[in-house]
Amino acid sequence: MFWTSVLSFKFNPNRIYNPGPTKFWRRRKVFRLSAAFFGRRRNCWRLAIQGVNKSMLHAACGRKQRSRDLMKLHAQRVFSGAEEIGMHMAVYRKGLECSKVCLSNRSLSDLAIWEPRTFKALGHFAWNNYAAQGFGDIRKLGNPPEGVFLRGLQNPKKM
Repeated sequence: MFWTSVLSFKFNPNRIYNPGPTKFWRRRKVFRLSAAFFGRRRNCWRLAIQGVNKSMLHAACGRKQRSRDLMKLHAQRVFSGAEEIGMHMAVYRKGLECSKVCLSNRSLSDLAIWEPRTFKALGHFAWNNYAAQGFGDIRKLGNPPEGVFLRGLQNPKKM
């Protein structure tokens, strides 16, 4: 075999050659991910790759579970905030939907916790729009919410 044929094979511009990461860098990435493991799973390549794959699987499940838990938490906070101002959650949501106020559960829960007056103002707005649209029986609604009542600031001696 001639040297020119070797050079033409190796440096042929028409041939796509992508060697990918070398063995060292591939292993380094896995060993960095397995640095917190205990025992041989930390340093042995075969055990480390198995442990890293399993931990990545559990991490993905944990991210999904955390997002589900946060969605439940935000929904509960909005429900409690609507209950504190004397409104039902369905009335609050339907009134905001009728008035084309698009706020997520997260932003509503932040308002319910940190800005109760704004949440109450949105409650008035939602109640008026719910009543104006004629959803359900208006007599069941009663009057719009009066004041802001915070359970955390309630004085137990007056009761």
